[in-house]
Amino acid sequence: ERRKYFILCVADGVGGAGFGEVASRNAVLEAYRSVIVGLLRLDSSEDIVRNSIMNANAKVLEEKMKRGEMGTTMTLALLSGGDLTIGHVGDSRAYLIDDEGIRQLTRDHKYVDELVEKGIISREEARYHPNRNVITSALGMPSPRIDILTFKGMISRNSLLLTTDGLTDLIEDYEIFETFSRYPNHPDFLAKILVNQANARGGRDNISVAVLTHI
Repeated sequence: ERRKYFILCVADGVGGAGFGEVASRNAVLEAYRSVIVGLLRLDSSEDIVRNSIMNANAKVLEEKMKRGEMGTTMTLALLSGGDLTIGHVGDSRAYLIDDEGIRQLTRDHKYVDELVEKGIISREEARYHPNRNVITSALGMPSPRIDILTFKGMISRNSLLLTTDGLTDLIEDYEIFETFSRYPNHPDFLAKILVNQANARGGRDNISVAVLTHI
């Protein structure tokens, strides 16, 4: 039986002298390579995604030994037959969007999110906290926290958005939903609109998005 697979990935590198760019690029290339190998081996989606992120981390650690301090976030999605598996490290995000609204599927690995979960600060206070950009997990750490999320039987007419925080720091979730509602359901067009919206508000950080419409 022939199956169709969709692979989406975003990564946001950190590190001086361009090392963040090296980390994110190498991590994405290694993740894609590992996904293909896993699919050919007929591994389970969860194993494929987990192993791909672990291999990407090993690649970043290898480069880190050669060049110096570097790291990257990664959010990786594998969709097959309506089943969605996401691997997630850091503060990039995966969203599911349908006619009813927008839902963030991943949880940010950030210091302020831990404070919110413990009830120490509010979600609104987290937006302006002096340490709001401190992430607690990233590729390039010896043992990063890797979240593996599985969603079975995703209904059609959904859209999937993967994005770095260059978008979500400037554009609210409801605004992302409005963009998907207002514009034609074409992934490249929607991606360009979102990036343009963030750039219009200052575009302070790298903005990477991956969009899949009508899963």
